[in-house]
Amino acid sequence: MKKIIFLILAFLCLFFVKIYGNETGTGLYLLIENPDLRPIEEFSLTKNPEFNKLLETYNVYVFKKAYPTLPSREYLIKSLDDEKLKEELLLKFKEKISFAKVYSFGLEIGIEDLDLLPVEEKQFFLTKNPEFNQLLETYKVDVFLQAFPAVVTESSQKTYMIKSLYEDKLKEELLLKYRESIPLVEEMPDEHVLAYTPNDYDLLGNHAASHLELIKAREAWDITKRLLPKVKVAIPDTYFDPNHEDLSFTFVGLGTNDPNVIRPDHGTSVASCVGAITDNGKGIASIGGFNTELHVSTTRGNDEIFRLAKAGYRVINYSSVGCTYSPTWENNYREIRDVWNAVVVAAAGNTTAHCGSLAAKCYPASYDAVVSVTSVAHRFDIGTITPGYGALDWKDCHEQVIGDTIVDHPHHHNDAVNISAPGYCVVCATTGGGYIWTWGTSSASPIVAGVVAMIMAVNPTLTANEVVDILLSTADASIYSIPCNAPYIGKLGTGRLDAYAAVQAACATLPPTFNFTNQTVTTGRTITHCGDINVQNVTVTSGAILTLKAADNINVQGVTVNNNSKLILDAGGEVNIINNFEVALGSELEIK
Repeated sequence: MKKIIFLILAFLCLFFVKIYGNETGTGLYLLIENPDLRPIEEFSLTKNPEFNKLLETYNVYVFKKAYPTLPSREYLIKSLDDEKLKEELLLKFKEKISFAKVYSFGLEIGIEDLDLLPVEEKQFFLTKNPEFNQLLETYKVDVFLQAFPAVVTESSQKTYMIKSLYEDKLKEELLLKYRESIPLVEEMPDEHVLAYTPNDYDLLGNHAASHLELIKAREAWDITKRLLPKVKVAIPDTYFDPNHEDLSFTFVGLGTNDPNVIRPDHGTSVASCVGAITDNGKGIASIGGFNTELHVSTTRGNDEIFRLAKAGYRVINYSSVGCTYSPTWENNYREIRDVWNAVVVAAAGNTTAHCGSLAAKCYPASYDAVVSVTSVAHRFDIGTITPGYGALDWKDCHEQVIGDTIVDHPHHHNDAVNISAPGYCVVCATTGGGYIWTWGTSSASPIVAGVVAMIMAVNPTLTANEVVDILLSTADASIYSIPCNAPYIGKLGTGRLDAYAAVQAACATLPPTFNFTNQTVTTGRTITHCGDINVQNVTVTSGAILTLKAADNINVQGVTVNNNSKLILDAGGEVNIINNFEVALGSELEIK
C-alpha cells in the first residue's frame, strides 16, 4: 500500500494524486434510442398444452437450460412470481418435475417428462429489427443486456451492454449503419483489480492460500478491507485455543472453554477458517480476517444457535451434523432468518458415517432456511497427476480423488446443498499454536460464513434473505461444466463460492457515491464506503481526527483541517484533492 504522511507547517494547495493508470476495453456500451433495437427476452413453448398455459399465466419470459454445456434436464425459468409458479408446478406436475428451487436469479427445475422441454432455445435475445438481428448473429453476440437496470436516469435506462467475439468490427458496423439510432458506442472499461496481498498470504507454503485464491479473496479484500464496523460471527463448536497467535475471539458461551473434550482442535480450526487474524505476518490469512469479530461458544445444538440469533448475531456458523429432520426446527430456522434476521451457515456432511450415505441430508444444513455447504478441491489444476496419489485435489472438482465415489472422497451432495466451497486440505490453525491441513465441510462452511460477513460489512442494512440471495446468485456455476462434476449436477448448490462477485453485488445495492458535505468534525470520526466518497465544505476542528476509507476514489474540495487535527484519506483508487483545501500549522494529513 502507498502511504504518504504530511506533517503540516503551512499548507494551502490544489493537487491531484493518482494511484493507477489507464483502462482497456472488454465489451461495448450502446446508447440505444430506437426501442426496436433493444432486446426482447423470448422462450419457446413445449409439447404439453397445459404446461404452456401455466407458463403464459405466470408471464414466463425466460425458459432455458440451466447448464447448457451439460446433458442435464435442469432448466432455468424467470417469471413475474417464481414462488407461486413453483407451488403450481409441484402441485400439478409433481410426477414430471423432480425438483423446483427458487433463487434470486430465477426458478430452477428438474424436468423428467420430455414433453415439458422447450422445443427450441434461443442463443441470444432478439429485437424487433430483422436486419439488426442478423448483425448480432454475424458477430456472434452472446450477451445483450441492459447495462444499468437499477439506475433510473433516462440515458442509463437506454444503455445496453454487448459482448461479442468480434467487438472491434461490430463497433465499426454499428457506427456505420445505426449512427442515428445508436448515437453512442464505447468500449467497456476493464475493472481495476489490484488484488491486495496480505503479508501472511501463503506464508506457510504448501498451498496454504490456494483455497483463498480459488474464491478470489484478494480481489474481494481490495473492496472490504477498509470497511467498518466489523461483523460479529458466532461459532458454536468444541474448544477454542485462547493462546493461539492467529486467533482473537470473545467467549459468549453458557459453559466453559474446556480443552478436555472430543476433538478440541475442531473449534480452533473452524474459527480460523472464518477469521484468522490477517496481515499480521504470522500463520495464515482468512477470508474474513479484515471484516469479522469471532464470538465463540462451546455449547452446540439447535437451541444454542437459536439463542445466539436472538442475542443479535447475524452470522452463525455451525460445523456439526445430525441426521433427524424436525418440522419444528424447520420452522424455527425460518424464524431465525425471517424474524431475527440472521444467516446460519452449516456443513452438509463428509462421510457415510454422517447419516449413512454421501447423498443423505444432514441437519441443520438441509433445512430450507439454512445455507448448506459442500466441498470442492482447490490445490491443483485439472489434469495434474500427483506422484503416489494420481488425480487428486483438482480445482473446483467435488471428488477429492477423481473417479473415487465410494471411499468417502467426495463430501455430501444432494438437492438441499446451496453452495460449494474449498473443503479438502485447507490449512487452518489448531490447538497448541500450530497449523494443520483440515478435511471436511467443517472447513468449507466457515469460509462461506466469512463471505456472508463481508457482504454484511459492505451493506449492514441488507436483510438476511437479501444476503443469502447475493451469496447464492454470485456463485460460479461453471463448476457444472467440468466433466469431473457431471455426476453431481444440481447437487452442489448454485455453484462455487465467489467472494469477489459477492462483494461486488453487495456494493451494487448501495449508491455508488457517499457524499459527506457541510459537516464540522469535532471528535474522532470514520467514514467507509465501497464506492467513491465525495467530501465538500468540511471542517476538522482542533483535536479531531477524520478518517475516510473508500474502496474506489476520494474527492476532496472545500476542506479545512485546523491546528492539532488529523485527516486520513485511504482510497483503493484515486485521492483527488481539487480546490479550496486548507491545512493549518501543526495538523497532519495522511494519504494511503
